[in-house]
Amino acid sequence: MKHTPNKHSIYQYLDSCGVLKSGNEDIIARARKDYWRIYKKIWRQKKRKTEKEITVSWNTDELKTVSNAAKQHKMSRTAFVKASTLAYINKAYIIPDIMEVRRIAQLLALNYNAVLELTEEKGISLKEIKNILEKITELERTVLLSLHDPKTIDQLVIETIQKKPFTKSRLIQLLDSLS
Repeated sequence: MKHTPNKHSIYQYLDSCGVLKSGNEDIIARARKDYWRIYKKIWRQKKRKTEKEITVSWNTDELKTVSNAAKQHKMSRTAFVKASTLAYINKAYIIPDIMEVRRIAQLLALNYNAVLELTEEKGISLKEIKNILEKITELERTVLLSLHDPKTIDQLVIETIQKKPFTKSRLIQLLDSLS
């Protein structure tokens, strides 16, 4: 009886097939290839039960556009298409470079720690320490929020007009000059 790959190791599979006793490298290599073919088949069957696939075709220009965007986001094309589709549906933002965002977050945390160390060394008052740390925490929150979920152009325009109402007329003039 042959063992199935999903329940046993490759060695157990090869042993159950009796190819190890032969010592013939070609036969063992073929059996190893069969093991992985069966293993992948079973894996795909299991995956299809829990996940569904969608096949999409792209013309040359579309594929180039998707490939370039995926490269800019440091993602595979498949991962980029999935992430951007879900982001569009959820009205979310795809982070162009997650590693860079993490680096920025790390730098902000290091600044926070550096301020704590300075306060211990220099004997700054508790009130000053709290103010500085609150400002760093607020900066960190604002930066990370902006990187993870940036505002749309509509949101930015509305906020700007609410803060500075005189900019509305300037924006209207600008838009009129473009038409």
